[in-house]
Amino acid sequence: MAVLLFMAGLGTSSSPAIASDLKSSVQGNLLSWGFAAEKFANRPRHISGYAIHAKLRMSERDIGEKEVTALVRFGPEGVDQGDGTWKIMEADTPFAVVINQNAWIVTVHPVI
Repeated sequence: MAVLLFMAGLGTSSSPAIASDLKSSVQGNLLSWGFAAEKFANRPRHISGYAIHAKLRMSERDIGEKEVTALVRFGPEGVDQGDGTWKIMEADTPFAVVINQNAWIVTVHPVI
């Protein structure tokens, strides 16, 4: 019961400290913790095709389609590069994949 009273008190508090904690000081297209909202836009989770450049780089680096598909399907959201592509990489994967908004693999490169 004490917890409920405490929580009810928070909702009606006019304390400037609590009110400022609940409000975001960041405006526009930035989220409250400081990341740009478009950095986490939904990227494709499937592959529609491969650019010739991507196939050449995969061949040079001995990276197969299964590894690329696994990273695209199950990997992190990736970083929106601002040009309609996302760079996807994971800590335990020695390569990164760049995929465009049409779900085409643009390139694959080693993570250094």
